[in-house]
Amino acid sequence: MQELVDLPTSASLKVTVARWLTPESHSISLNGLTPDIVVEKDIDLILAGGDNQLDVAIDYFN
Repeated sequence: MQELVDLPTSASLKVTVARWLTPESHSISLNGLTPDIVVEKDIDLILAGGDNQLDVAIDYFN
């Protein structure tokens, strides 16, 4: 998490003030998060108006 500090010279300084951690205290700053379910994009399906990532999400919650 960062805060923007305005300086008297009309410049700004962005300062890191906190870190995002997982419940296991792993920092997500370098590697981000890994999803529980990985769904690759299907460009042919997207071009045809479909969305396989949305379909998997709907199946998961149903």
